[in-house]
Amino acid sequence: MYLYLFQKVEAVEEAFSCYVVHRPDLEAEKTAQFQMELQAALNGLVPEQQEAGIRQYLNMAAFMTNANKLQLLLKLLEGVVQNNVVQARYLL
Repeated sequence: MYLYLFQKVEAVEEAFSCYVVHRPDLEAEKTAQFQMELQAALNGLVPEQQEAGIRQYLNMAAFMTNANKLQLLLKLLEGVVQNNVVQARYLL
């Protein structure tokens, strides 16, 4: 569900993509919001559930076709590890 909301494109944004003004300050705020939501989603889970959630997150990210969105997803995951919500380790 989380990735679906992240990938969602507003109809107005899609229709007027050539005229949309991108504001980096708003993008940073949006990224921070996504980071907090991901941390909140993973924070209250037991380790087994966290592992399953991370696996699902990575499986969905693997099919991401937009390189910028993939980079953001991986940056969000890195932030979760840096904030000690989940431990960094190799998943098989």
